[in-house]
Amino acid sequence: MTTKKDIANQIAFAQTKRAETIARKMLEDGVSIPVICKYTDLSQQQVETLMKKYLTPIEDLISEDFGPVGSPERNQFDMECDAFILGEQLKRNELFHRQLEQVSPAIKMEMDWTVAIIDRIDAIIKRDGLTQRELAKRIGCNETQITRWTKGFPNYTLSSLAKLSVALGEPLIIPGN
Repeated sequence: MTTKKDIANQIAFAQTKRAETIARKMLEDGVSIPVICKYTDLSQQQVETLMKKYLTPIEDLISEDFGPVGSPERNQFDMECDAFILGEQLKRNELFHRQLEQVSPAIKMEMDWTVAIIDRIDAIIKRDGLTQRELAKRIGCNETQITRWTKGFPNYTLSSLAKLSVALGEPLIIPGN
């Protein structure tokens, strides 16, 4: 025979399960823990337990896609993330824009060319599945030089651009363009 206490326990259990389902969906949608607690009447500890149970930490997802911290692929990913964040911060920085307006047209052109060359090298490397080590071996230089040439600190000479073009199998600069 079902007692009032049994019915009350079943109702409480059903309410908790419903609250947990709602909290889980809210967690997936990025809602903060205090808001979830307020809306569902779950404690912070209950919500944190749900997080651990149902959500994969971002670090695990990044490691799955880009390798463990310290691996070359992960270092590349971290560096590109940092560069993106810095770029976004600079877009919003008034002082940066005022300083940029004072840069000479020749330096702006040099920077545009540098970025274009870096982007072209990067696209060819990715397309052909080359590593920096393989490219360095083809050119006869060390990986550090390849990193400088591809990460925004190049000191290109016509000779180095010619060697890169030959190693990559296509010109980086097309005369007349």
